[in-house]
Amino acid sequence: MPEMQTIAAADVAAALGVPADAVLPLPHDFRHERLAGPARDAVVLRVLRTIADGAGAVAGPSRQARWESGWSENLDAVRRDGFQPELLAPRYFRADVVRWDGDYVVPERASFEHDLFAVLRRVVFARWCADVPRVVELGCGTGANLVALTEQHPALEAIGADWTAASQALLAEAARATGRRLAGVRFDMFHPERTALPMDRDTAVLTVHALEQLGASFGPLLDWLVARRPRRVVHVEPIVELYDDALLLDALARDYHRRRGYLDGLLPALQALDAAGRIRLRVARRLRFGSLFHEAYSVVVWEPAEEAA
Repeated sequence: MPEMQTIAAADVAAALGVPADAVLPLPHDFRHERLAGPARDAVVLRVLRTIADGAGAVAGPSRQARWESGWSENLDAVRRDGFQPELLAPRYFRADVVRWDGDYVVPERASFEHDLFAVLRRVVFARWCADVPRVVELGCGTGANLVALTEQHPALEAIGADWTAASQALLAEAARATGRRLAGVRFDMFHPERTALPMDRDTAVLTVHALEQLGASFGPLLDWLVARRPRRVVHVEPIVELYDDALLLDALARDYHRRRGYLDGLLPALQALDAAGRIRLRVARRLRFGSLFHEAYSVVVWEPAEEAA
């Protein structure tokens, strides 16, 4: 029987490119079993069949009603049981098999992916969101990231922009319960010009698993962001261009990503803007961590050119 392994602070730090003390404390023992042989083959077949069968609904504007329904489930739980941050966790953190360091692993704890994401998120917030008075998260969903951000940095003003009404209601519940400066705004990433949002050198913009819904239609949002010139833009997203097609699991992730119609072309577009001197691309880092089907945790950070200077 394979031996249980764990993820140490040094492993997480290496994935993020930061010193080990930057990820401490680790809240849990990330014990897991690395799959091999027939067990690994069975997971590969499972992923191949999912891709062949259509890999679920395609991302895009037609998915708005589904997200409204999903975040409404979280809202119902908050109103029924009272506000608790853990009730904001999206319900897609359910995988029995996840990706870590280039392979499939079976975690000991069902919350493995969410808990490790929380560690990564804390480091990203400390590195890229602590030097501004305001953070705007586009496609903020339940507001879980902003609640965690304001717990880590209580003085921040945090604005969540999302296309669902349930999102704004959840942020209102969080603001009442915590007393922090949390607010929600209705916002459609396909039509960013329709909503007035505070966006200046005092603002960092954040996206987490949100731009994936734009597919190849991210151009209007990217143009809008470049024109608005916030201090910094931080993306934690699936970046298909960072996969290595020579590796089996990467090729599967790429095929799943494109079958779902997820974010495609953002990194090359940012690299072109950087080469043209319009932005400074600070980070484009793959963490080699994800769910069963793909990796949604690559970190990309950029700044308008004059801010970078």
